[in-house]
Amino acid sequence: QQLCTPGMIGCHISHRLAWEKIARGSAPYQVVLEDDVIVSDNFMDRVESAVRELEECDEIAGEWDVLLLGAFGPVHFRGRHGLTRVNALIAGGGRKQRPITEHCYVPRRPFGTHAYVLSQSGAHKLLRRAFYASGHLDCVIWGIRELKLLMCHPMLAYQDMSSVSTIGSAWGIENLLPDTLMVDNYSGVSMKWALNEPLLRIGNFILTIGRTLTVLVLGNILGIALREKFPW
Repeated sequence: QQLCTPGMIGCHISHRLAWEKIARGSAPYQVVLEDDVIVSDNFMDRVESAVRELEECDEIAGEWDVLLLGAFGPVHFRGRHGLTRVNALIAGGGRKQRPITEHCYVPRRPFGTHAYVLSQSGAHKLLRRAFYASGHLDCVIWGIRELKLLMCHPMLAYQDMSSVSTIGSAWGIENLLPDTLMVDNYSGVSMKWALNEPLLRIGNFILTIGRTLTVLVLGNILGIALREKFPW
């Protein structure tokens, strides 16, 4: 927790409050949306249709915990993950991707908590396994193996990449990048947004992915420039 940004902790608490409400409620499942999500047309009708597919699926017998309505990382429904495979290797907790119904499948290794359907059983599992903030919420919870995690295709919700991440930094060299430069077209993740994501907090300084890469690049350039003067 000492390395988490205030935004990381606030994000975790907000979602945990939603989990507690779902766990105590009478509804079998509820939709959880963050404030910077962009949803598709006829959103709720399509969500209910996807859930109905799961409830009527003999393979899982209606037993599921989470249905992601949108995500990023290696989640392409046909396995076209490209460079996003690196995310799965670094974070761990990946799954074997496979189809479940016509519009639902088990994703390889999703990230993002902007839109999902959470069942009561899933809420209880998340409260038991991820009650305290310990890092990026999505990195932690979507890597829990006992969680029966599914995703819908096509995605019904996307993260708004034009908004500054509340868990990241409001400024940095990454903000000079154009919005059209994309990491992954399938999930709509821009390079600017991705590089703004924090890795950890050191005091009042937030170390983002962009700042980390900048330091590594400048360090290598400096090392090459000074290698003759300081060969050691």
